Amino acid sequence: MSNIVMLLVSMSVNLFGNVFKKYINDKYQNNMFSYQFYNAVVSFSALIVLLIMSDEISFSLFTFLLSLVFGAVTLIQQISNLYALETGSFAYTSVIISLSTLIPTLSGKYFWNESISLVQYLGIALLVVCFFFSVNFKEN
Repeated sequence: MSNIVMLLVSMSVNLFGNVFKKYINDKYQNNMFSYQFYNAVVSFSALIVLLIMSDEISFSLFTFLLSLVFGAVTLIQQISNLYALETGSFAYTSVIISLSTLIPTLSGKYFWNESISLVQYLGIALLVVCFFFSVNFKEN
């Protein structure tokens, strides 16, 4: 039963988030502030929902520090992504962002001796092909 409740809450929050994002973008003209304000409200809402649904609230200092580091890295990534979208093409930016999935795949293979499945090899090949075709060779 709790899985169904979590699914319904997740779908409702997603719907609310999309409606709220449209409202914020219409009101604040789709700029850096609107994205960061939207992300802050969505993150705070998720925190409230998780606190309400949790039975026990306890965490270690290590977890708290890692969450701060994760938040800072995510903030830097979002700001970098927005600046990339402002200066370059959406297609190029999305291709380069998609290439970031190679880092955990290849680091798992070479540093932790994890195996790469056939689907992952196919994904890597598609990323390389997409990157190759996104380069405009005529502008040289």
